[in-house]
Amino acid sequence: MKFKKFFSVLIAAASVSFAADWASSYQTMIAFDKTRAEGNRPGYVKPLATYFSAVQNGSWLTGVTVPKSLSFEIGLPINLAFIADREYTSANVATIFGKKEEYVYNQEIGRNVIGGNENLNGLSVFTVPALQAGIGFYHAKILLRAMWLPTISELQSYNQLGIALQYSFAQYFRKHLPPALRSLDVSLLWGYNNTDVSYTPDKFAGSLDLDFSSHHFMIAFGYSPVQLIEVMLSLGYETSNMDASGKVWQEESPSDVILPNMNIDGRSGFRLGIEIAFTLGQSFHPVVGPGIGAANTMNANLLYFKQSFGKDEE
Repeated sequence: MKFKKFFSVLIAAASVSFAADWASSYQTMIAFDKTRAEGNRPGYVKPLATYFSAVQNGSWLTGVTVPKSLSFEIGLPINLAFIADREYTSANVATIFGKKEEYVYNQEIGRNVIGGNENLNGLSVFTVPALQAGIGFYHAKILLRAMWLPTISELQSYNQLGIALQYSFAQYFRKHLPPALRSLDVSLLWGYNNTDVSYTPDKFAGSLDLDFSSHHFMIAFGYSPVQLIEVMLSLGYETSNMDASGKVWQEESPSDVILPNMNIDGRSGFRLGIEIAFTLGQSFHPVVGPGIGAANTMNANLLYFKQSFGKDEE
């Protein structure tokens, strides 16, 4: 009987010792610090760069055709990214969005495995909306994007700025097309975004500062089967980068200072977009459709308005 009791206690102790668990806030913070023996985990935090930039790069395209007459647009575009990068390496260990893990040594990554972040693990969709406005003239358009948030709980600051340039080419070839195809247009677009995020976990001081930047180059084709709808197909290449810096420490251990110092490119590349722009009334102009690439996205640009001042020649 004593042996059975001892054996059951031993099993219980072992199960506690090796039970899967979430990464602590401390483990998550040192993942950004290349100087820490248990830090320097670029694969673990890389999905942040991928999904943040995928969202930033979306919703630039609000119409392939840019009219010759003066036009103005404004709205609050929302682009959704669907999170899939929950494991990395052939060992399938958790990313920051991943599952619980046992804190045991893994030969492939050369250190102990840590679990995903408990708060981020529950996310399946990621988005960061921003206010966007644009002005077009003579088939060229400039778009500006911005968002600012005050201190909200652990989020200390959030600042986003973006710019995009677009030019459409139908005026050079439209008259040579058959009448049924004269609503066809082609555009080139380049967009750039930069977002600074400052974050302090609960029971920590200082801040983890993340600088996200991204580019999106695309060629887009548009066709209007009826006057109120433009079907758009875009093929582009996007980049994503995250630069981590700052200084953070646990309030109970002020001498144990963590210095995030990591620069990471996200898992970005070619991106295909299939979207539909609607013209409802004089100015309501929602745009919806999926983006397929390193991160799959959905353009849900439902609060958008465009107005042209004048009428282009046919």
